[in-house]
Amino acid sequence: MADTQWRLITHGILGAAIAAYPCFWFYKQWKRPHQRVAVNQLYIHPVKSCGAISLYSARFSDYGLKLDREYMLVDAKAHRFMSQRSVPMMAVIRIVISNGLLIALAEGHPPLVITTMQDDAIMPLEEPEVDLSNAIRPCTTPQGDVIDCVLWMDHPKAQIVSAEHDAWFCKVLGKDVHLVAHLDNSRPLARDYYAPVDTVQHVAFPDGYPLLITSTASLHHLNRKLDKPVSMLRFRPNIVVEGCQPHQEDRFFDLAIGST
Repeated sequence: MADTQWRLITHGILGAAIAAYPCFWFYKQWKRPHQRVAVNQLYIHPVKSCGAISLYSARFSDYGLKLDREYMLVDAKAHRFMSQRSVPMMAVIRIVISNGLLIALAEGHPPLVITTMQDDAIMPLEEPEVDLSNAIRPCTTPQGDVIDCVLWMDHPKAQIVSAEHDAWFCKVLGKDVHLVAHLDNSRPLARDYYAPVDTVQHVAFPDGYPLLITSTASLHHLNRKLDKPVSMLRFRPNIVVEGCQPHQEDRFFDLAIGST
């Protein structure tokens, strides 16, 4: 009887300690003094797995950085998302902002206008000159069917932009694809990705998180171990900070940039 009581007491103490640890960890994070870091680079990736755009300024939306991964390529049959993991040719597709337009570029193909820029706060670091004399200019708002897509374990609804957009990407990639646009509130952030319990956070088409942050120190730390250094774009971040230790950004509890 005494042994049973002792085991119950021991298990109770152990269970209480395990339950209390997350509270203790969050308290420690909350009490930690704020560290000042600087934003080194800003990126958006308007079409998932295609080229990034380096920004001077960005705007936050309910889904992360505005225009980030708001478009996605899916195969025309299964509607499964496509990425450079399975279609390396996607790496040759550049996405640029020029003349107030969001444009897709690929060598040997005419420019494709994806949409009209509606927000002056999204300012690219460089705005290349694009010859639009032979550009393909279909609709700049999605006009196609709404379909169910497959993005890892999620099945968000998305809207096909147009048949003309599909045809351009098909020619570049040599595959039957649809260019689809994100629909509001179509993909809630899973609890496994640390969505706040009392809110419903939605995302566009990132793999999981609405905002991806890394640091210059982490990249330098990695490149010291490699024979051939890699660029920051290999990791497709949104915000790159400097002024912290390597991988310290993994433990950021919150991040304030100006009033945001």
